[in-house]
Amino acid sequence: MNKTKYILYLKTGLIAVAASLVVVASAWATPEIMAAAAAKGVKATSCTSCHTSANGTKSNLKPVLGSLPAKTYRDAWLADKTGFTKLKNVVNGTCAGGQTVNPTTFLCEAQKPNAGSVGSASTGAAATDGYTVTCGAGTANLYVRVKDLAPVLSPAISIQAKKGTKSSALSADPIDGDTSYSKPVSVVGTAGAFTVNVNKSASTAKGIENYAADIYCRNATGAKTSTKTVLTQNH
Repeated sequence: MNKTKYILYLKTGLIAVAASLVVVASAWATPEIMAAAAAKGVKATSCTSCHTSANGTKSNLKPVLGSLPAKTYRDAWLADKTGFTKLKNVVNGTCAGGQTVNPTTFLCEAQKPNAGSVGSASTGAAATDGYTVTCGAGTANLYVRVKDLAPVLSPAISIQAKKGTKSSALSADPIDGDTSYSKPVSVVGTAGAFTVNVNKSASTAKGIENYAADIYCRNATGAKTSTKTVLTQNH
């Protein structure tokens, strides 16, 4: 290879390398971005932007706390490159107690009421909806109550919380269709998984009962802690 061709080859190679670095820089957070984020209080590493949840495609990397399937820290950074508020929510879990990170907007949002229906239009048999509740750090107990919504039917709607072998009292809404909840009950337990059952009693009257369940984790002073509910038994 002559000198001219070699120089041309070398220049071409350097241009290709430079181009590849630009692509990498656009896909991964640069040290400058991470430094700026850290200055804003984001606990980040040089690889933060490529980390995904355990359900994402890069499962060998650090999971996103709170589970945001297929979403990356970089998505949150792109959604807010200046204040890094959304990145903070995802990386540091900065949402207030009782709030979670919306997996689409990366904004903190209050725990939504757990509304549902239980029973069947073809039978009056007893039925139960079951929830798995994950409580965050600082939790001392799980608080629950339920409201029996219209239509007004004869079966009673009740709720109960459980943690391992411990259970709360059973709390039933005494008046169907009004605006009041049943008496609040709670079960003692620290951060982790709890179980909540919403029950419809057996009746000779057929029909589906609608309800709204108020479910949230609390610390020792009664303040809400992180609460995530998933319907795991739907009847």
